[in-house]
Amino acid sequence: MGSDQNKKIRVGLVLQGGGALGAEQAGMIAGLVLNPNIEIKIITGVSAGLINGATVKQVFNHHGYSTESRRMVGDILMDKWLNRIGLDPISSATVQQAQDNMDAVGHAIEAAQSFGRVANIAPLMQWMTAPAQIQRSMILRQAKALYSTMFKNLINNSVVINPDALQSTENVALYGEAVNATTMRGRIFGPHEMTSDVLMASASLPDVFHPVQIGDHFYIDGACQGGSNAPIEPIIDHLGDLDVVIGLATNPPNVPYQDKNPRSLGAKDLEQSNGLILTQGLWPLVQLMERREKGQNIPPVHIVWRRDDHVIFTQKDKLNTSRRFLCDRFIEGFETIRAFIVNHGETLDSQPSMTSDHFKKIARRNAHQGRHLVAA
Repeated sequence: MGSDQNKKIRVGLVLQGGGALGAEQAGMIAGLVLNPNIEIKIITGVSAGLINGATVKQVFNHHGYSTESRRMVGDILMDKWLNRIGLDPISSATVQQAQDNMDAVGHAIEAAQSFGRVANIAPLMQWMTAPAQIQRSMILRQAKALYSTMFKNLINNSVVINPDALQSTENVALYGEAVNATTMRGRIFGPHEMTSDVLMASASLPDVFHPVQIGDHFYIDGACQGGSNAPIEPIIDHLGDLDVVIGLATNPPNVPYQDKNPRSLGAKDLEQSNGLILTQGLWPLVQLMERREKGQNIPPVHIVWRRDDHVIFTQKDKLNTSRRFLCDRFIEGFETIRAFIVNHGETLDSQPSMTSDHFKKIARRNAHQGRHLVAA
C-alpha cells in the first residue's frame, strides 16, 4: 500500500462519546477526511461520537468522496459545534448553573428565555411552595424537560440534514449504541435503523435528558453501564474490508486496563472503577491491537487523542458549551490529527506509533495520579 500514493485507504472509524469534548473529535474528523486517499467505510459511535459520525455519513453518502464534500464535512461539523451547540457566555453559564445548583428551575427559565422561548413560570411557583424533597424532584423534571426539548431541536434541525443519506449504506455504514434503560444492556443499531431518535438516545445522559423511546423500549446514553462507549463489533465483522482502523478519543486513557468486555462488568468491577463505565470505551480497540501484535491478520489499529496526554478534562468540562471552549477543542483536534497523518504518512501504512503496552502504561499513570475519577 505504501508504494501507491493514490490507492484509496478503506477506514473503519470508532468514535468515543464525551459530551462537549466531541468538538475536539469533530476537529480530528475534519482534518482526517481532508486526506484524499482516505475513504471512511464504517463508523461506529456513541453519544457525541455518533452525532459526529452521522454528519460524516450523510455528506459522503449524498455527495461522494469529492474534494468539495471533504471540505463540507469540516464546515458542517464546525458550524454545528460552534453555532448550534455553542452558546454565548451568559446562556452557557446558565446551563452550567442549572447542573450545579438546587436553584435549577430559575436558571432553566433563564436558559429558555436566552433561546427565545417564553418560559412558563407555573412550575417555578409550584416549586417555591413545595416541600424540599418535592422541590428537588420538580427541579430535575423541569430541567430535563427543557434540555430534552433543546436537544431534540438540535438533532432534528442541525444534525439530521438528510434522513435518506443517514440510513443509506452507499459509501458509509453507520452503527451506534444506546443502553436499554430497563435491562441496562447495550444495543447496537445498524445503518438502516439510524434515525434522529437513535442519535438522541445514544447521547441521553440520565442526569441531563429524558430517556428516548424507540419501539417498545426506552434508551439512554450508550456510554452508561451496559454500553461500551466505543462499539467495535461492526468493525470486527468487516475487518476484511478495511485497510486501517482508527479510534478517535475524547480523553487520554485514564483507568486501569480491563480485560473484560465493558458490557459484562459487574457490581464489583463498577466499584473498583468508581462506577464510571464511561471510561472503558477504548479498551476493546486495545484488545484488537493486541491481536494484531500477536500476529493475527488484522489491519493496523490507531488510537488518537490530544497531543498532551497529561491533560484530562473534567466532567464539568464535558458540559461546557461556551463557544470559546468548543472552538479551542475543535482547533486542538484538527492540529492533533494533522500531526498524526504527518507522522504516519498520507497512506497511514506505517506501523502504529502507539502499542497496546504503551496505551496501558499511560492509563495506569493517569489512574495512579487520580485522573480515573474523570469520565472519558
